[in-house]
Amino acid sequence: MATSSTIGLSHHPTPIKPIHSPKSFEDLSEPSSPLQSKKSTYKSRSLDSKDFNVIYTDFIGERTGSIRDYYSLLSPPIGTGAFGEVRRAIHLQTNVTRAVKIIKKSLTCKEQQESLINEVNILKMIDHPNIMKVFEFFQDEECFYIVSEYCNGGELFDKISSMTDFSEKFAAETMKQILSAIIYCHHNNIVHRDLKPEDILYDSKRPGACIKVADFGTSTLFTSEGFLQERIGTIYYVAPEVLRKNYTEKCDLWSCGVILYILLCGQPPFSDDDENITLSRILKAQYNFDGADWKNISPQAKSLVRKLLNPDMNKRYSALEALNDPWFKLVLGEPTLDEPLAISTLNNLKQFRANRKLQHAIWMFLVSYFVTSEERKHLLRRFKALDTLGDGQISKNELIKWCQTLMKSSDPETEAEEILKDVDNSGSGTINYTEFIIATINRENLLKRDRLESTFKLLDKNGEGFLTADKLEEMFNPGKQRDIDSEFWNEIISEFDQSGDGKLTFQEFKDMMKKII
Repeated sequence: MATSSTIGLSHHPTPIKPIHSPKSFEDLSEPSSPLQSKKSTYKSRSLDSKDFNVIYTDFIGERTGSIRDYYSLLSPPIGTGAFGEVRRAIHLQTNVTRAVKIIKKSLTCKEQQESLINEVNILKMIDHPNIMKVFEFFQDEECFYIVSEYCNGGELFDKISSMTDFSEKFAAETMKQILSAIIYCHHNNIVHRDLKPEDILYDSKRPGACIKVADFGTSTLFTSEGFLQERIGTIYYVAPEVLRKNYTEKCDLWSCGVILYILLCGQPPFSDDDENITLSRILKAQYNFDGADWKNISPQAKSLVRKLLNPDMNKRYSALEALNDPWFKLVLGEPTLDEPLAISTLNNLKQFRANRKLQHAIWMFLVSYFVTSEERKHLLRRFKALDTLGDGQISKNELIKWCQTLMKSSDPETEAEEILKDVDNSGSGTINYTEFIIATINRENLLKRDRLESTFKLLDKNGEGFLTADKLEEMFNPGKQRDIDSEFWNEIISEFDQSGDGKLTFQEFKDMMKKII
């Protein structure tokens, strides 16, 4: 979670550390425009409990109380820098390991703090297997705390630094995951603006570990009509149009081109000890494929680099065009479909039903807090079997294709629509990663007594032995992000409150959840 310094709003960029320099904690000195959290437009007391809808991002918000009431912060820090540190933390109720980014308020100004809030607001909108998840946010008089998934596999930066031989296969496997994340971001009108190997992490140390794009503090929303003008990013990865302060989301593709260049030869394309020379080379797109490192690199790989490092952003590849470049098939071969796995996965999606909204909300809560890395690894393989586009979501067209070719459906479009109706809880028109996990995970394993007990304790945070309307609202509507009358939560409770006392005991809670198997 370390980064280099960033180019700011001034006409004279601050010094930037080269790729081989020591790394530091994220520099928040140049914020992008803070985003406002999206709020639903529920009308007070107008909802029926069956209309209650919770999506993954509803759990992501600022929590009340001290972070130490929820987490044990471990020493030593796993990252330190000018504004704070990153610590590994253990969630007290679930024993799950997380990462906590700690920013000291005394060391940051108002604009830097806005950048931090911007990062939380961006990440809470995102649900993709190759993008780091953020879980919650705390603050006290001294610090801000961002709780995210813990990735212990190290940075892509460190991986590159330790390599002596570079292969096109490794470059292709890495870039496929990065581009998948960027396709998703751009589809959702999010531009990262500071992609670099320091901010790309591995989720574990195991072979074939999943890549996670992190650090969205400089990201922002964009529209197809307008241009961005903030001069922001890291010098060796920044696009020429960003330096000219007139750019679009295509700046991320330039950064991808720089990363691909480094993955192929181990050196950045535009570096020089003199920053002004580096900037001049970027503006002129002045790089080469000279030297022994490029001798055995395929013409197709060089062609993709050129298409990503095109100084004309209008002619530069989009993320989807880049992912569909023939170089990937040349190096990795034609993607093969594990047909039995795909059929089994489709059947799981078809059988999924979310009959009760509170059950579904708690089911989503279980998935967010308790799914192990091994379970996610297994489910990610199933997810990728159906996500043929590779953009981190399963579209209606992909479902139609698989219902027709694998399930031999006589009406694949209707069948795809039925799957979406039951699984697409967010209403996006696609199945995102968390929705897929919810629909396909082994329910009996997830609903084991120890997990249900831990979930109940998380919801019943003061240990009274029962759930109330207030407790549900605190968990499923943190910070009252949505305008829902408190009486609504009483209606939700009453649906499963067998004794009629306005409280859910653990037995009532367990009975409710067991009904969804």
